Amino acid sequence: FHRVQIATSTTSLADCTNFVDITQSATFKFKFAKFRLKLTNDDDQTSSNVRNITIKLNMEERTFSESDLSTSSGTKTITYTNPFYAVPSIGIAAQNMATGDFYTITSKTVNGFTINFANSGGSAVDRTFDYIAKGYGLQS
Repeated sequence: FHRVQIATSTTSLADCTNFVDITQSATFKFKFAKFRLKLTNDDDQTSSNVRNITIKLNMEERTFSESDLSTSSGTKTITYTNPFYAVPSIGIAAQNMATGDFYTITSKTVNGFTINFANSGGSAVDRTFDYIAKGYGLQS
């Protein structure tokens, strides 16, 4: 009998001590992990011969969005409720834009971003926008 097991921790690798069996659709939240293959056999006439084991981790995709946000001085800082594992992609749907208006995104991190709206002359303007951030994983 063969069982793949995982022990996880959010604090350190040394704290990965409680191993549990992994099922095909298991989801775990961790910063550190140890894996092991547990082999058991009730038949003393047979033995296992494992040469390799491969573990693949898939981080779940996530999206975070907000609608109808307005800037008070042309600038708005967005902070995600739950930070992503890696910097996500951001889509913007700007509203009430005038000809020549544009926006720039700065300070794009796993925690959020800053958006700046300006007119064709480069002066800050108040605008309304929606955004969607798409990435994966979760920082804890």
